Amino acid sequence: MQANFDAALSLVFMEEGGFVDNPEDPAGATKYGITIHTLSAWRGYPVSVRDVKALTRKLAAEIYRKNYWELINGDILPVGVDYAMLDYAVNSSPEHAIRALHKVLGQDAVSQPTPLTMMALTTHSSTCTINALCDEREAWLKTLPNAHIFGKSRLARVRRVRKRALAMAQGAAEKTAENNIIPFNTGQQIAAPETGIKKETGSEKKDCRLLQFSYLHALGAAGATAVTGLIAMVLKNGFLETLIICGLIVIAAFIYYCRRKMHSNTDTISH
Repeated sequence: MQANFDAALSLVFMEEGGFVDNPEDPAGATKYGITIHTLSAWRGYPVSVRDVKALTRKLAAEIYRKNYWELINGDILPVGVDYAMLDYAVNSSPEHAIRALHKVLGQDAVSQPTPLTMMALTTHSSTCTINALCDEREAWLKTLPNAHIFGKSRLARVRRVRKRALAMAQGAAEKTAENNIIPFNTGQQIAAPETGIKKETGSEKKDCRLLQFSYLHALGAAGATAVTGLIAMVLKNGFLETLIICGLIVIAAFIYYCRRKMHSNTDTISH
């Protein structure tokens, strides 16, 4: 969520620390998690190690908002999920984090957020999403060539991120419960299918089943998400561009509906 950016970023800063220049790290000189390559791209010319050392926290925050938070649609992600995604994006690139999110939501693993991403998030609790995302991240980190050097510290970081993200999500759920609000990312459990995303609590693996909305709750959640996203787009892109984007979203939703209808008819005929 937009209001959670500062809190999420402060935790990223805590993990990234200050200036480092480890010869074993292919990222090169880094400060606050901003690599020499990232800073060079931001400024439009090759920077020196000295420039990296002089990087301010304020500029680093600006880079994180523009090049990471906005790319993952952090303003409209559920609380907790937004932090888990930001840390993933900083550590492994926004594109990789987005593909991982799509994968755990059962969607095509593309590197850009889609309208269907937000729709899918409304049918999963934040706890399920965070655990599945961190599981996916841990599995990928273990496959990296330099895992024997940085693997232990990277996995420890994911464990810390998981714990903090779950605490954020729980705090948001308790806060909304006190105000008798049903947030789009928590849902109401109507029926829990036997299959679902797995989550890890301590050393045990437990079922984290898909939470389904009632029709009215889903409709209200989708409306709240759409209004939030629409306001953000108007402020960022202007009215005309937002209108074009909305038109494309409607077309995409229509195509998706038609495809689902065709699959449904095919299944009916086969039975």
